Amino acid sequence: MNMKKLIIGVIILIVLLSIMSILYFDTFNFIKCGIGLIKITFTDEKIVKISDSKEVYLSKSNDNPQELLIKFMESKGYIHLESERVSSMLVFEKDDDVVEVFFSVNRYYSKWVME
Repeated sequence: MNMKKLIIGVIILIVLLSIMSILYFDTFNFIKCGIGLIKITFTDEKIVKISDSKEVYLSKSNDNPQELLIKFMESKGYIHLESERVSSMLVFEKDDDVVEVFFSVNRYYSKWVME
């Protein structure tokens, strides 16, 4: 009977972590989110990709994250379109490819969601 409760508890924990990952990090994979947060918090890495299906990145919030995002996108060949900025969305263009990046910052990290 205890094994059944343990399995149910683990399943509930996985579901809750997945829901939190979707709500806070725009990705289903809570393991990649956790690893990304650990890298940002405890190492010298400035940018960590936490999702492949929908490009989601984390960066340190105390390193001027908006400027870091602009430099990151420029290193990929994109041009920052300042005139297209709307609130927390920055717009970048490369050839005919336009990428909208939703940018948010809190005390611990900055999140970039590219669409």
